[in-house]
Amino acid sequence: STVTGRFCPVRNVDSSLYNSDRCVVKCRGTAAEDTDPSCAGLDPTDLNFDEAVCLKREQCEELCTSLAPHCISIDMHATKPRCFINAHVSCVDEPGSPLVPDPSWRLLVRTSANRCFRTVSGFECEATAGRLAPEDL
Repeated sequence: STVTGRFCPVRNVDSSLYNSDRCVVKCRGTAAEDTDPSCAGLDPTDLNFDEAVCLKREQCEELCTSLAPHCISIDMHATKPRCFINAHVSCVDEPGSPLVPDPSWRLLVRTSANRCFRTVSGFECEATAGRLAPEDL
């Protein structure tokens, strides 16, 4: 599920598991910074230890799925190819969770029915009254 306008701070999966996709490794000071569209997610304030990933939403979802069960959710920038891979169980939209309001972010949460993510850029699902059963996915 997607929670608009919130993110989960500083509860990321160990970045050594996806180091080559980190913005500072992939983009800063490399030829990719100017040629790879995903490097638009690089923030000039990123520090060498920052865990931001420069990938499109679909790719962030694939990465999270590949890191299961470590990845619980994703903080996805609303307009840039930039995400954070969340590890902590408190990174869900429930009362008492440490989510921070910010209109630039979306929290993508894996649920028991969502063993993986299925985003297709440029398309949105219509609102439905009920949820699909796992066997219907």
